[in-house]
Amino acid sequence: MKTISRIQITLLVALLVSFGVACGKRRPPMPPTERVQQRTESLSGIQRGNQVILSWPAPRRNAPDPSVQSIRRIDIYRLAEKPRAPLALTEEEFAARSTLIGSVTYDEIKNAGDTLTYTDNLELSGEPTRLRYAVRYVNAAGQRAAFSNFLLLEPAARVAKPPTLIATGKEISEAAITISWEPPVANIDGSTPVNLLGYNIYRVAESESEVSPAPINTVLVAGTRYVDQTFKFGNLSLHRAFSFTWHRRRPG
Repeated sequence: MKTISRIQITLLVALLVSFGVACGKRRPPMPPTERVQQRTESLSGIQRGNQVILSWPAPRRNAPDPSVQSIRRIDIYRLAEKPRAPLALTEEEFAARSTLIGSVTYDEIKNAGDTLTYTDNLELSGEPTRLRYAVRYVNAAGQRAAFSNFLLLEPAARVAKPPTLIATGKEISEAAITISWEPPVANIDGSTPVNLLGYNIYRVAESESEVSPAPINTVLVAGTRYVDQTFKFGNLSLHRAFSFTWHRRRPG
């Protein structure tokens, strides 16, 4: 019986290892896992009366609870600053000084369309103030993602009361819906003269509780009457007119 040399043993082991690798089970290629966007950079907002209405794109996808990418709540933060305070602010400074004013729930996230909104009811004191807003996504484990972009807004302190809609009985015709209203006589704090530049008109479906942030008029309405010719018959909706007052908005 011939003695097997070390070189032959080494070659035999190498062949066995190579054969084992070659005979491994092959799996079909897997598509790349899509990441869930963990923050928005499109936070925007407007002032409507004594309210600031924030809006941002709703997350296009979500992840299951075990994933750190799950979105189960969106927290809204606000920081009140003096109008001449420095515009630059780090996330750490904002986190330390801002106040958590509310949240968007998981049910609201699931049932949202293209846009999420949050309404901040202000108690206007008459003192000039700059408000800084940001939102933050929170996962199922309670871990918070980075802040969104900052929205900076200087709300008008004296805001006109909303106008009073008038029922004429002639609102609906074959071509349009016409709405009329009485102008406000004072600001929401009771002061005069009325701080009024014009009116914006909003249309909301009867099944919805929130008014869309976008008016249906393209320019401010100066009078107390508006003709809506874009209305589609068969869609039940309500029209509301809101006074428009001047305020300053700064990019974040």
